Amino acid sequence: YNDNRTAFEFGINAAGVLHDIRRFDDDNADWDWDAVWDGAAHIDEQGWTAEWRIPFSELRFTSSPDMEWGFHFYREAPNYDNEVSLWNHWPRSNDGIVSNFGTLTGLKNVQTANPVYVIPYGVGRADISENLKTDHHPEKYDILARIGADIRYSSPIGLTLNATINPDFGQVEADPADYNLTNFETYFREKRTFFVEGANILQFSLGFGDGDMAYNTLFYTRRIGRTPITSAQTDDNKEVNEIQSPNETHILGAAKLTGKTASGISIGVMDALTAEETATVYYDDGTKDHPVVEPLTNYGLVR
Repeated sequence: YNDNRTAFEFGINAAGVLHDIRRFDDDNADWDWDAVWDGAAHIDEQGWTAEWRIPFSELRFTSSPDMEWGFHFYREAPNYDNEVSLWNHWPRSNDGIVSNFGTLTGLKNVQTANPVYVIPYGVGRADISENLKTDHHPEKYDILARIGADIRYSSPIGLTLNATINPDFGQVEADPADYNLTNFETYFREKRTFFVEGANILQFSLGFGDGDMAYNTLFYTRRIGRTPITSAQTDDNKEVNEIQSPNETHILGAAKLTGKTASGISIGVMDALTAEETATVYYDDGTKDHPVVEPLTNYGLVR
């Protein structure tokens, strides 16, 4: 803390709408970061007031008898010619954001809890459509059931362990429709909760190009659990009747350790395992085959 590079931002407007941002490298922002906290706003004849309730466990710091934190508070008033009021003096000529924060002192013997969160889940899905009926799939429905769990532990040394077993990301916002006729894959923002956590440490931008090229990084997490990109191999000596291919690669499990130690060293380690996926090829002679369209794959990253 007070490193002039990283920060957690919590905001609220008069309607009580909350937002949270993780800032890194002074002026970069991770808008997908989602902390567990609460806030409320109240409007009266004199204006409006706001109150924040932020658990220390969300700030991930190492406890010490006497601490100094970088701190800043600001207010934006769009109705008053976009007036901005700042708690700490911020010269217009200064670049950056976090490096302009003030200092909060008097934090003595602040202890933070290190809870272990285990979130089990169960999900069921039924697809019903006449289009599902084929010669090899007489039913007009598909039924899927899955169970799994997410685990999170914040250690007392400032590192956070996230793990997921048999994850399901059905609650994640769908990607926009895209028609890509080029030889290059389309860049989609990462919105899956597990991969968003600690992304500011794990990502390493190459820093060149524009458009989708501007997001080029050495590691693109959306490839984990992607739609299989290999076409099903068929027997050239037989006539193919139908090919059924999976729409996604199943993630068996993943774990990630991220955070910053008391000495100021940022650590990011991630490992994920995806299952082997096969297609089903039906031939006119009544036989079928199961060629591999996505091999068993392990993804690893250390930074």
